[in-house]
Amino acid sequence: MAFKQMAFEQIAFENATRTKSTLLLLAATICPSIFFTGLLASANDGSPPLEQLLNALPPITSDDKIRLRSDVNLPGSQEICSRLHQIFDFDLNIQGLKNDPRVNRPLEVGLASEQKIASLINTRMGGRALGARAFVSHAQGFTGSTEAYDWYVAGHEIEHVIMARFGATQPALPTYLVEGIACSVGAHCCRELGIGSKALQQQAKKLSQVSAQNVEDVFQNFRVSSDIAEFRNTGKLFIGEHIGGLFVEFMACHMSDSPSKFFLNWAVFSKRLGGGTPFETAFQQQFGFSIEKAQSEFIQFIRRTENNPAARFQNTVYQGFAV
Repeated sequence: MAFKQMAFEQIAFENATRTKSTLLLLAATICPSIFFTGLLASANDGSPPLEQLLNALPPITSDDKIRLRSDVNLPGSQEICSRLHQIFDFDLNIQGLKNDPRVNRPLEVGLASEQKIASLINTRMGGRALGARAFVSHAQGFTGSTEAYDWYVAGHEIEHVIMARFGATQPALPTYLVEGIACSVGAHCCRELGIGSKALQQQAKKLSQVSAQNVEDVFQNFRVSSDIAEFRNTGKLFIGEHIGGLFVEFMACHMSDSPSKFFLNWAVFSKRLGGGTPFETAFQQQFGFSIEKAQSEFIQFIRRTENNPAARFQNTVYQGFAV
């Protein structure tokens, strides 16, 4: 999830759904306003509302990797699809997963109009992953500048899909790490591809103000999926997610041989987790230190770097964004 509520439904591609989707699209073409209103209000097929929305979005482009769907006339849809290719490839490559067929397989992307999606994703700069199948977001942000926040959203949500394809999601993994790895990978994607700089600027500004007490709150209270609603309702969701991301950055830069090795290790850790190894065991085996040790050292680091964002962000993806 990026700056929004998370959903972890496990959804697989099934050929049997294609006929149904074709009929849904025909109905949408004939009478789109009535169709979508009825679609999102009903649960005739038992599907979650976001999945219903995705199934109803008309296909725009489709190739062996990205299946783009939208109810909006997207200028430059081929360019959008090409950039989504780059983002997907980046998320795979940073973890050494380009040749792993479990994760490097077609991805659906639904870009919906504000009219259709506003009630389902309650922030303008946000998206939702639909398990191992797809992610859905607002179409508006993908039609403008390469500096738009939405490109970060794409990198973030695609990482959630990758993790879901391994089965390395909640409840096996704490929320602060589910969100943390997506925040970190999404930010690296922006920096390396030269897109979404507004996201890095905004995140660095917020993270420069984080205290050790904020970090302790996240480690203690942002652990299971039900915690997300509480953090959202108290205005802590954005910073809670990105504290998780900075924690990942801290481990990559200060507790590993190198950031690149950390992200390769993360992929192996994800496979262990998806294979049923308990979280604490898989973490210790793959990284060589316990999650408790990492948390303790991160809290001390945040305490030392309060009021010193340059030191806090040194060698991380946020270096140079200190404010």
